[in-house]
Amino acid sequence: MILWRVVFSKTARRQRDTFAFGPWHPDKTVVENWATWFRQLGHPVSVEDNRGLGRTVL
Repeated sequence: MILWRVVFSKTARRQRDTFAFGPWHPDKTVVENWATWFRQLGHPVSVEDNRGLGRTVL
């Protein structure tokens, strides 16, 4: 089963990018909607799946 989650990213001072992760969810549309909502609030986010194929920036 493919699962999806929102990944929050920010650049920390004197460090590489830091990430925080939302919970895994089976419905990609729900996760994309959450990512859009967070992006509208000004948060840099992307969507990631559990297959390890990288992150998708919407």
